[in-house]
Amino acid sequence: MAAFYLRSTDGSDSDNGTTWALAKATLAGAIAVMAAGDTLYIADGHAETLASGTVSFGGSAASPTRILVVDDTGNPEPPTTLATGATLTAPANTEITMGGFSYVYGLTLVGTRSLGCLMSSNNALIFESCTFSLTALFNSGIFRPSTNHFEAVRLRAINCTYRFSAVTQGFDPGPATVLLGGSVDAGGTIPTALFLGVSLQPTPPVRVIGMDLSALTSGKSLVGVGGNKSWNINFENCKLGASVALTSGTNPGPGGSRVTLDNCDSADTQYRMQRHQYEGDVYSETTVVRTGGASNGTTPLAHKMVSSAGARFTFPFYGPEMVIYNAATGSAKTATVEIVHDSLTALTDAEVWLEVEYLGTAGFPLSLFLTDRAADLLATPADQTVSTIAWTTTGITNVNKQKLAVTFTPQEIGLIRCRVAVAKPSYTVYVDPLLTVA
Repeated sequence: MAAFYLRSTDGSDSDNGTTWALAKATLAGAIAVMAAGDTLYIADGHAETLASGTVSFGGSAASPTRILVVDDTGNPEPPTTLATGATLTAPANTEITMGGFSYVYGLTLVGTRSLGCLMSSNNALIFESCTFSLTALFNSGIFRPSTNHFEAVRLRAINCTYRFSAVTQGFDPGPATVLLGGSVDAGGTIPTALFLGVSLQPTPPVRVIGMDLSALTSGKSLVGVGGNKSWNINFENCKLGASVALTSGTNPGPGGSRVTLDNCDSADTQYRMQRHQYEGDVYSETTVVRTGGASNGTTPLAHKMVSSAGARFTFPFYGPEMVIYNAATGSAKTATVEIVHDSLTALTDAEVWLEVEYLGTAGFPLSLFLTDRAADLLATPADQTVSTIAWTTTGITNVNKQKLAVTFTPQEIGLIRCRVAVAKPSYTVYVDPLLTVA
């Protein structure tokens, strides 16, 4: 596997690129002589305006290339110190679309329109310590696809910085994407919705982990869920700005976006959670909580489930999954979840219920499913069971405590998975997520 060198200050594409003295002057010139598995060393002072917006980093699935920005002081061959600062800038009014199988370190990519990735099927890129910057005032996105190819494509960005220049810009990924660490540059223009969803391409699963999102504050949202987008985005262990919303816009229907947030906040809370889907939102709750119920070790917690007008018996609003390990088989078990709501009228088994998945087939890890829901759409609903469990109910006028319970017989040891479903439209139910199975 060969090594090549790129430096704009004294390089020439007529040279072979095999040393600093014979460095290439342009990325296209360097890529033209590289083969799969080769390494390209880019001087940290390299500054290049691309001839076109198409950037292929080369490589193959079995032999990806390595594109490394390095400290070229003293012309070390091979270089020993990674660096940042080398810049690739798109021509005016041109998108940068990147593809290939490659690991890219330390590059700054400046787009005057979009910064797209993975221009064809069967590509994979990893960016580390890179900067992605949009400069022109276009309605454009970072990682936006420019083609309809989404087969076998992957994108991972590690500790990268993202800078925008218009409120209508944001992320718009086409491939399956993981963003690890990094931050949104507060020195740029902060998007109205960070994941804007303006393209009409299919939307992938996206994970955002450990990113500093504190530049987005009041009046901003992390995800725009309106239009034709169907986001599947998870935010995990991120720093948020004060009063930023998880979502904005109107979710178009049951096939619309699903957005989750776990342990992300602007303060040192260590528990904030939210789930969004068309049928409703669920939030971590610290005021209306069960006495002796769930906690994070210090703070009592409940799930506040707020259904939308779209929640129905056929399309219920589901809360987070609750999981417990079971080591006993062959005897009946009852899973119980406590709830409370504000009403003089009890909730029925057509309005709220518990669903249980358990290993009920001896000899196979085959799940069975039971619920305390009304049998079907034509069955007469019955009130769910009254409960006497103590809660702190500050802010609730008509305290109505009930419990959801399902009895089943496990035939294999393993996990029991439960979730609460709310089918009553535009209603709030508080759930204690301390699942009991006895």
